[in-house]
Amino acid sequence: MWLLIGPTLAAAQEGPDRFRAMLDSVAPGLLAEHEVAGLVIAYLHDGVPVLTTGYGFVDPSSGQAMTASTPLNVASLSKAVTAWGVLGLVADGDLALGQPVNERLTRWRLSESDGRSRQVTIGRLLSHTAGLNVPSVPMVPLNQSNVTLEATLSGEVDGTAVAIVQEPGASWQYSGGGYTVLELLVEEVSGQRFDDFMRATVFGPNLMTASTFSPTDDEIRATMGTDSNGNSIAPYRVTGAAAGGLMTDAVDMSHFLSGYFEIADDGTTRPSEMATQLLRAPTAKVTIQWCRERILRARSVRSGFRTKPVPQRRKPGRGCIPDRGPISRDSPIPGREQRSGRRSTDTVPGALGGLPPNTAAANLLSAVGLGWTTSAPR
Repeated sequence: MWLLIGPTLAAAQEGPDRFRAMLDSVAPGLLAEHEVAGLVIAYLHDGVPVLTTGYGFVDPSSGQAMTASTPLNVASLSKAVTAWGVLGLVADGDLALGQPVNERLTRWRLSESDGRSRQVTIGRLLSHTAGLNVPSVPMVPLNQSNVTLEATLSGEVDGTAVAIVQEPGASWQYSGGGYTVLELLVEEVSGQRFDDFMRATVFGPNLMTASTFSPTDDEIRATMGTDSNGNSIAPYRVTGAAAGGLMTDAVDMSHFLSGYFEIADDGTTRPSEMATQLLRAPTAKVTIQWCRERILRARSVRSGFRTKPVPQRRKPGRGCIPDRGPISRDSPIPGREQRSGRRSTDTVPGALGGLPPNTAAANLLSAVGLGWTTSAPR
């Protein structure tokens, strides 16, 4: 489970030790209140990871403790990582954000019957403004692990094909199906399997050694937790991995979030050029009704764990963004010292008051349609 806590800013300003002590005091109560077996928290200070820690259990019946290196399916946080890979192709000149996606697809294409497919651009797919359906991609039992992207997009898996259901660019509509289209696009443009491409262009450069979009059956079984009644959840595979199939841990996600930032010549931290690309708000509007529905949906049981919504505020063009503070880590992260010029245990001067240093990263997640997640080992 990834838990982003808002009222922790003061403790975080006093350093990792004070923040860790605060977490130690509140985490057990949070686990009990939300009826969750375990959680992992990662804290970045001024764009540099300084603390990761775990609480509770992967599986209470086995007594296996949750740690910073426990592999988890992070659900829709997968989209932020996918977007980074797509933008890498844009930066290399292999794709253009304003290009109609059908121009680059051959294995499957959006219907062109009404002419609207030319308005479905790569940039709109990234920002959930392409007018596509399929909010959540299908999940199948492990014995159906040979499902193709074409079958998923055509609706052969769950009966719902990815299609244009409203005018592209007119409004914001969350679409996991749109990210499955992007997964196919990456494979066609790069000539590689999606996971191989992401390993080479995103996981490797960001020191994400424990991450994969193609987990083995055994890896999936190892991350399956229990439901709110303590019953084991049957293992499954996400058919659109780019939208929700990333398996990773808190250390790797810290590396990834740190990659949103770069150190300027004057020592200050700012969003990287690629992060700035995704921070641009879509021009389509987000309705109050969608915000309300999303908050209500967060109150339901998801993947067997009861969750409660974090406080929300509406920000035009960015969806519903949680009010949240920075997140944390309990040992230095190898490799980050060379990248940032600082030790990950240093106290880094910076303006934490008002907004946390990872606000840009939080907005980035929202810009690609993530909001927050309560992904847990399943």
